[in-house]
Amino acid sequence: MKRQGARLAAFRSVIFYAGFGVVTPVFALLVLLFWPLPYGLRESTARVWCRCVLAWLRLTCGVRHRVVGRENLPDNPAVILSNHQSTWETIAFRTIFPARLSWIIKRSLFRIPFYGWSLKALEEIGIDRDAGREALRQIEQAGSRHLAAGRWVVVFPEGTRMAPDQSGRYGQGGARLANAAGVPVVPVALDSGRCWPNDDWRKYPGTITMEIGPVIETEGRSTAEVNRMTRDWIEAARGRMSVQAGRVDQVSGDTDREPGVSTRAPERETESRQEPSRASRSSAMPVHFGMIPDYAPLPPIGIGASMSIRPRASLILPARSNSLSSRLTTSRAVPSSTARS
Repeated sequence: MKRQGARLAAFRSVIFYAGFGVVTPVFALLVLLFWPLPYGLRESTARVWCRCVLAWLRLTCGVRHRVVGRENLPDNPAVILSNHQSTWETIAFRTIFPARLSWIIKRSLFRIPFYGWSLKALEEIGIDRDAGREALRQIEQAGSRHLAAGRWVVVFPEGTRMAPDQSGRYGQGGARLANAAGVPVVPVALDSGRCWPNDDWRKYPGTITMEIGPVIETEGRSTAEVNRMTRDWIEAARGRMSVQAGRVDQVSGDTDREPGVSTRAPERETESRQEPSRASRSSAMPVHFGMIPDYAPLPPIGIGASMSIRPRASLILPARSNSLSSRLTTSRAVPSSTARS
């Protein structure tokens, strides 16, 4: 069933990429043609492209999304600090947040044909991530100009895409920008990596959850404090999403999903996790299996299969080893008794 689900996901993903490859150059060319025209026209064109991609993704791959906390958005521009798991958020944010978004991105993305060129036309903020303090200065200066012009600025403080079960170091560039510009921070948490994995070209059906947190005011707070508050809220929200995603998978009986994405554990593993204490769980199964968080997606097929088998084998090996040792003891006892007789 899992392989059938993986093949179906691959088939649907091929259809998605075919449509994506057709529509993206068209809209990129439109954005480039509109370069001499006002910025609002270029961004409106980009928003239409984002809506088309999300609709096509829902139609072909069954990937939907829901947004929680829209009421937390302030009336004036702010710095959006979000965790980063896939390409999905770089598309969806333009359809969710107010108009006139600016992104802090890697400067190397500008070199990607069509897509990168359109990013340049949309006046995104490109930085050299290897520049150290110079990169922070670039974020602060360019970001402050965009905020003063009435644009919202999006920053991924982890700096790169992370798997749903992983969390990176939160850089202080976004919090520093908010402090320098005197604007609040809007924390955002999402779990897009469950349906659009970073390490798998296939897309898997499901509902991506995106939660917008309460505004974090920067006035009277240091950059480190703002960054810590943002990180704490995002990580707590990610934990809630992981628990909820696991419950949905269990209720829906999602056994066809590829092991690299599903958060649903095999039945024997789930039963073992319902034991009363962490100590009893760790003693009942190998450490390398018991240490996997409950919200972690299982590894790809080759590794996932071996890990799903090893705990079961380890649970019965002691019984086999005991019966084997008893047979060896009996066999050794027979010659000794014969020798004495």
